[in-house]
Amino acid sequence: MQSTESTQLPALRKQLKQNKKEISNIMKAIKAGLVTKSTKAELERLEEEQEHIEIEIAKEQIVRPVISREQIESWIMNFAKTDFKNEEQKQRLIDIFINSVHVYDDKIVVLFNYKDGEKCIRLNDLNVDIKKTNTLDECSSSLKFGDPYGI
Repeated sequence: MQSTESTQLPALRKQLKQNKKEISNIMKAIKAGLVTKSTKAELERLEEEQEHIEIEIAKEQIVRPVISREQIESWIMNFAKTDFKNEEQKQRLIDIFINSVHVYDDKIVVLFNYKDGEKCIRLNDLNVDIKKTNTLDECSSSLKFGDPYGI
C-alpha cells in the first residue's frame, strides 16, 4: 500500500516540470537581452508558482509517509504486551483493528480497519467452527512457539 502514490502527485510533478521549463525559457530570453517589465513580472509569477507547487508536493508526500518494516513489526509486537484483564487495553485493541460489527438474523458482518476490511460470517458456518476442536495446526504462531517476550 505504501508504494501506491497519491493521484495528485503525478499531476503536481508534471505541473512543476512545465513551470521550470517556462522559467528556463524566460531566463534564455533575459540572457539574449530581452528584458522588459512584463518579462520580470512573468518570471516572478512563475517563481512564486514554482514555490507553491513544491509546497503542495511536500504536503502530498507527508500524507503518505514510508514506514519501515522494523517500525511496522515494532508496532505489531506492542500488541503482544496487551493485558487482556484490563478492559481499556482490550477495547483499544478492538478499536484499532475492527471498525464495526453488524449482526443480522442469519449472518454477522465484521468491518475491519484494513484495505479489504469486510468479512461476512454466516451463523451456520460459525456453529460448525465452534464445534471443531482447536488443533495445534489451527493455533496462532504465538501459541505454537510461545510468547515472543517470554511472559
